[in-house]
Amino acid sequence: MLKLFGLLATTSLVVGAIATDASAAVTINEAKINAGLLTVTGVSTTGGSVTLDGQFPTILGGGGAFNINVIYHPEDCIVRVKTVGFPGFADAVVANCGPRGVLPRGIWSSSKQYKLDDLVTFLGTSWRAKQNISAGGLAPGSVGAGTNWAVFAKKGDQGLLGPLGPTGAAGATGATGPGVGATGPAGATGATGATGAAGPTGATGAAGATGAAGATGAAGPTGAAGATGATGAAGATGAAGPTGAAGATGATGAAGAQGATGAQGIQGIQGIQGNQGATGAQGATGAQGATGAQGATGAAGTGITGREVIPATSASTSVNKSVTANCTGANVAIGGGGSVSDTTGDVTIAASNIGGGGTSWVVTAAETNNTAVNWTVTATVICATP
Repeated sequence: MLKLFGLLATTSLVVGAIATDASAAVTINEAKINAGLLTVTGVSTTGGSVTLDGQFPTILGGGGAFNINVIYHPEDCIVRVKTVGFPGFADAVVANCGPRGVLPRGIWSSSKQYKLDDLVTFLGTSWRAKQNISAGGLAPGSVGAGTNWAVFAKKGDQGLLGPLGPTGAAGATGATGPGVGATGPAGATGATGATGAAGPTGATGAAGATGAAGATGAAGPTGAAGATGATGAAGATGAAGPTGAAGATGATGAAGAQGATGAQGIQGIQGIQGNQGATGAQGATGAQGATGAQGATGAAGTGITGREVIPATSASTSVNKSVTANCTGANVAIGGGGSVSDTTGDVTIAASNIGGGGTSWVVTAAETNNTAVNWTVTATVICATP
């Protein structure tokens, strides 16, 4: 909010004296601005001449009458007619006259001269010149400048820090760079991970094909030796009878003479396929495989990381001062603000902006009117990881 002070231009339509001395020696009949001239008429009962605002001496006519017509604009639209050499005077409000307005002159500069009611801006506040000011004068609002400058429109207080805005949409994918970059060096082999829990038993698979015949089992234990029979006469070789059921293994007889090799026996029929065996136990985890090639770079992430809000407060004194709040580590500033502890209304924030190459927030405060009350200025910086 701007607090306005100063002059408002108005037009006076009142004609006549508004103040006279006790002797009433001067009477003003008319005071007005018309066709670019100030006209003041009236009568003085003493002396031989009168002046208008201490200038424009005019000789009295018959009966002490005066008629003043000059190119003149009184600053406050009030004129005083005084008898030369006598105490008599009269004041009057000039008709068709408006008080002088302000003249905007832009930002204050010490190299410029200023006239009464010139309007300048400095540190966010508008100032009106209270008198003519030579070049090299004090800046508005500084100590000792109160005789030259008056506040016209005061800078409003620093607003509260607004909420963090929503994350912006992801930018478009950048163009593919020229060529394929060189393969980076292989990373070190990571430590072997812990063995995972055994998975559930899988469903029974389909029956496999019949496997090859297994190896001949080990020989059974040797039976007790039987008695040796008498050797009979060799009979004719009979026809091969059908294979009988396997008899129990008899006791091992005495080793007989090597008999002739018998003919190849008939191949036995295919045995019945056995049932599916139970699932074996989970094997041990294999050794860690070699690190794979570097994958393609993923899309850029969104959002803010490493966000922090850091305040910094100056020493408590009664002089103009600045304070800087710095981000930590490699964080950069994304926003900030400031405040003052002054309760007199004589201190204002002159500047609040990013500093330190983008890693800090600087706030400067100045006294608009000289005050002996100590005050502080606080800067707050909002930082994030770039």
